[in-house]
Amino acid sequence: LVTPYESKLDRNFCYYLLPSKIVKQQLAAGAQQTKIRHTTPDRIKDLTVFIPDLANQKAIGLLLHDIDRKIALNREINRNLEAMARQLYDYWFVQFDFPDENGKPYKSSGGKMVWNEKIKREIPEGWDCMNIGNYAQCKGGYAFKSKDFGNEGLPVIKIGNIHEDYTLSMADCLKVTGLYNHQFTTNKYDLVIAMTGATIGKFAISPSKYWVNQRVG
Repeated sequence: LVTPYESKLDRNFCYYLLPSKIVKQQLAAGAQQTKIRHTTPDRIKDLTVFIPDLANQKAIGLLLHDIDRKIALNREINRNLEAMARQLYDYWFVQFDFPDENGKPYKSSGGKMVWNEKIKREIPEGWDCMNIGNYAQCKGGYAFKSKDFGNEGLPVIKIGNIHEDYTLSMADCLKVTGLYNHQFTTNKYDLVIAMTGATIGKFAISPSKYWVNQRVG
């Protein structure tokens, strides 16, 4: 439990200070080497950090706190938009109540349904079952070797960069330069999908051009 002396240390500033890189490095360096690495309150008390005057602490802490609140709000907005999109998809393409030529829900308004033997259910007249490959190019990534990776060049999408919330995080990624086979690069708005592991099927939209690793499609 870390309780700041409020006449010396702003709570918000302390909150963002403790998980900072310089603190983590000191805690890691002093952690006891057992099966489970751990530290102690005394080691935490002995941390050496830069702490500005209280007025600047409050300004920094408030700014970071406001940014976090904005991020949390944006995430909540995204969750709501995603729920709306899923509901709309279900309404149109599962219940088949997309707007008909009169703007009314197709199936509920008596739109003609026909039996489809492939999926063993009724679908709107004029619809059919097709493979994704009929509409989109599907391909795997490149089997990069360890020697290919570096700190320069185009970032490489690995499975770990694809998050469960359908976002792509490239903050911590390896890069490759000197490879010119653009068969293994994404274009903006391409869909990338995990092809192996426990999280197989998780996907995200690529916002830019990246290399694609072999376990990503």
